[in-house]
Amino acid sequence: MSTIDSDPTMTSSGSRDPVSGNLLANGVLQFMHYVFPIVTLPFVGHVVGSESFGVINYFSVLVGYFTLFVLYGFDFSGTRAVAQMGEDAQALGRYFNKVQSAKLLLLLMAGLLYAILVPLLPEGPNHEKIAWSTFGVTAGWALMPNWFVQGMRRMRALVWINVIPKVIFILVVFFIISGPKEAFIYPLSISLSSIIVAILSVIWVHRAFKIPVRISWDMNTWRLLKQERWIFLSGLINNTNQTFNVLILGFFVAFDSVGHFTLGWRLMNVTQVLVMFPIMQSLFPFIGEEIKNHMERGLMHLNRAVPFILSAVAFSTLGMLVVGPWVIVNWFGAEYVPAIPILQALLIVPFVTSSSHILGNIVLLNLNQDKKVFRVIASTAVVSVFLNIGLIAWRGLDGAIYALIGAEVFALISYAFLLNRMGISFLRPHQWVPKKLILPVAIPHDLEHVNNPLITLVIPTYKRIEVWPNLLRSLTVQTKMPDVIVVVDQSTDALHHELKRLCTEMLPHVTWNFIQLATPNRCQAKDLGIHSAAEGIVVVIDDDLWLPKDFLEYYHTYLSQSPKQVLTTRIIELDRPLLRTKKVQRYTWYGHFYNNNYSLKPADSLISVTGACFGFVMSSDVRHIHFEPAFIGTGIMEEPDLSWQLLLAGRTIVYKPEVTVVHFPQRDGNDAAKKVNAVHWYADSFYNFGQYHAKHHLGILHWLRKPYLYVLAANVVFTRGYSGGFWQKLKKTHWMLIRYQSGYVDYR
Repeated sequence: MSTIDSDPTMTSSGSRDPVSGNLLANGVLQFMHYVFPIVTLPFVGHVVGSESFGVINYFSVLVGYFTLFVLYGFDFSGTRAVAQMGEDAQALGRYFNKVQSAKLLLLLMAGLLYAILVPLLPEGPNHEKIAWSTFGVTAGWALMPNWFVQGMRRMRALVWINVIPKVIFILVVFFIISGPKEAFIYPLSISLSSIIVAILSVIWVHRAFKIPVRISWDMNTWRLLKQERWIFLSGLINNTNQTFNVLILGFFVAFDSVGHFTLGWRLMNVTQVLVMFPIMQSLFPFIGEEIKNHMERGLMHLNRAVPFILSAVAFSTLGMLVVGPWVIVNWFGAEYVPAIPILQALLIVPFVTSSSHILGNIVLLNLNQDKKVFRVIASTAVVSVFLNIGLIAWRGLDGAIYALIGAEVFALISYAFLLNRMGISFLRPHQWVPKKLILPVAIPHDLEHVNNPLITLVIPTYKRIEVWPNLLRSLTVQTKMPDVIVVVDQSTDALHHELKRLCTEMLPHVTWNFIQLATPNRCQAKDLGIHSAAEGIVVVIDDDLWLPKDFLEYYHTYLSQSPKQVLTTRIIELDRPLLRTKKVQRYTWYGHFYNNNYSLKPADSLISVTGACFGFVMSSDVRHIHFEPAFIGTGIMEEPDLSWQLLLAGRTIVYKPEVTVVHFPQRDGNDAAKKVNAVHWYADSFYNFGQYHAKHHLGILHWLRKPYLYVLAANVVFTRGYSGGFWQKLKKTHWMLIRYQSGYVDYR
């Protein structure tokens, strides 16, 4: 989930939306493009009858081919090009006009071809009004600049532009159509709303991006069409696989049967249009940018997205399986009951199609393998044509179902075979578990084994000289001594000098580096400590610990052999019970944190180190990490924040219980502060948690975690000593959640 909410890039027209915002906007737009017409279909089906309904759907499928012709694959190739142009305003303007000019030229060609074709079709001369009313959709898509706005990741701006025309369209359908003679008004209203939306969208692009709209047809136009022909042909032929059966059915069965088939097919498509297509369109430019910058990381992002895609498709498909038959019977009437088994049989298609789109459109097209994608789709189209003609002639409607499913399965197998031949394998199902899905996608780095590295021990401290004798005694018996000990002291001058004397007397043969911090700040203290260390192993510990004698040797041996890992080890206190669990230092997706840093079981895929002791190899790839100075109070989030940065840098965090340190919490320590005023301690923690989500662009997780945090806040207020009446406690609970939101907003 973090992977799809990455840091948006900037353009001259403002900030691009994060992928999650673009995804939501795409879902809303697809809803308006597809479901608004679906909402009126029951009414239209009742009023015009199944025969006219079949004619409308027949020409809708036919016009879909002409719409694909004018789109010419620019919704992929154009989006990809725009996403890669970045902030070059002049290049963006030139490309916008070049593509729009090409689409309008294609519209003229499509209109001429359509005029020739309509009289030759079954019932074409008898339904010219419906035929030409439907063709207006092609004109709308020829003008539509969605491809450009998608590449700029500003789709949210087009949502409201789409709303009013679509609402007007619904009203027109309900108030004007009264019988089969007015059947043409249904496609006409769709066409007019599409054209209006397209014109308004072009005006918005002109104003938002300062692009002068200029239409010109020259050799550059033809060169562009030639250059992008493979994606266009792929899209056109791919559409054949799912819609050619409707055209063939028109020659073999009555139009009322065509109406039954297209109704089941349309309802099946709801799951694709509302769920799969918005996700794919949002992922395409994002994964494209990632693959361009770092192919391995881009494919890792895609692997993270796959379980969410399949889960969304499964959820919507199961919903349609339950709701679809009821919709057909109660909205369309008994006349359309034959569409129910058609719908149920076709609901396997969204799973197969989404898998094909992942392999073909998301992976291969972003790897610029346009020709190979075209070959797969072309061969699938040939298979589809033969399957449709043969099976429909043999089994009628059942044959159309078998042909559609068979063609989609053939495409999926072909893509999988092609990727295997190219040596591309990105699916890692073992990473599709919640604890790994919420980890960041790292930038891979090669880090070789370190031979006998320096070991630097970092110890921040604050006015607690009384705890140091125990710690120093445990250090004197270490089987592996540190090369340098960095002490970041936030005490007074007198205590600071006393601490220096104590340390150098008890460990005279160690190199000491004392740093005095005038203003106490635990994050700044730890940050100064780790960045004072030379390259090698850095181990950070609290000052109130007792270390086992093999503590530093264990860290030295382990991190020398596994330099890409961050090591954190077991901590016990006198009142802690024995515990065996792998849920250590881990956040759930809903916000619960499993600390359990005293478990007897090892654990991996941690999201945070423990604050009292952890170590890592300091090298150039992690020199940029810092403890966050903006965190407030004592209930702070410095370890999860630093850990996220380490994870992004390609490190993994592991927990090993083989060495155990003893922690002696002090009366002025963090645990004590929590007990004295739990409400304010947690409120500070909530505020910092909000900052943590904003800093690392975890917008989706930020919202998902609000319900749990509200429950946690209520538990703290009602059970941890807050005095006040019931309504005061509710008000304080709400205030704590506001602190969480305030941290998120303030950091952004």
